[in-house]
Amino acid sequence: MDNQVKEEVKKLQDMTIDEVIDHPKVKEAFVKNYGDDLGDINHTKESNFAKIIIKSKDYTKGIANSNKLSLYVSMIKLAFSKLSLDPSYSQAYLLPRDKAIMFEPSYKGKLELLISTGSIAGEIASEVVYKGEDFTVIDSVIHHNMKFPRPGKSIDDVIAAYTKVRMPDSEEKHVPIDINEILIRRGESKSWAKNKENKSEVWNKYYVEMCIKCALNKLWKTLPKTNESSIYAKLYKETIEQDNIQIQQINQGIEQPPQVEQQPLPTVTDKDLQNSLNPDDMPFD
Repeated sequence: MDNQVKEEVKKLQDMTIDEVIDHPKVKEAFVKNYGDDLGDINHTKESNFAKIIIKSKDYTKGIANSNKLSLYVSMIKLAFSKLSLDPSYSQAYLLPRDKAIMFEPSYKGKLELLISTGSIAGEIASEVVYKGEDFTVIDSVIHHNMKFPRPGKSIDDVIAAYTKVRMPDSEEKHVPIDINEILIRRGESKSWAKNKENKSEVWNKYYVEMCIKCALNKLWKTLPKTNESSIYAKLYKETIEQDNIQIQQINQGIEQPPQVEQQPLPTVTDKDLQNSLNPDDMPFD
């Protein structure tokens, strides 16, 4: 690791959680994306939510203390996403994953990102399809007759999911995904692999949202990248570089407290900058 990078990482690691969340470059990212007045207001609001989230559980707090860089990067991503950690909005989360704090949008947050970047004009409907319901796709148009009450009690009752959105040119785009493809996506989830027997695991607890998120991820891959998406990535990258932390060079760990096993710091590449708007494997909660 480059000595300058090591020094910058050490500076972050020596800070308190509050100091990282309130880092000048984090505040600067909010100002860049929201403007002077709204930037300060939104940073104050989101930093308060972030502190509550990080400190609410000893495990999450331990991960944040052991890997301050991941918390810093997550706050930068939060600023440029324009999503909120406010639980009443259910847009985005700071989650401990793979011994790092990760910024991850919910499926509602992903829809907000698609709309705000101009990739779509709005959502028409996003649903799961249960066994026994009429569901067909004819000439790329989805036809779904739902039964009420909805018959599903778990992902075992799901046969498909889909999203219908309105594109910027006012045309509709329908994207279905069948259960086999959904289960492949679930099988690629590290969280699922480690916690599949846990009823609180997101694929067990929020199976509807996770199935819909798979449809949204499939939609995302078919959309052209917008200027706004490129600007998001460029601003995020510039903010990191201005702080003299070349994240892509960081490939080894820093000293960890005893309660958390040492692990490599996250590597963020140009591809990751785009994927911060498009995490294929993200929990709903």
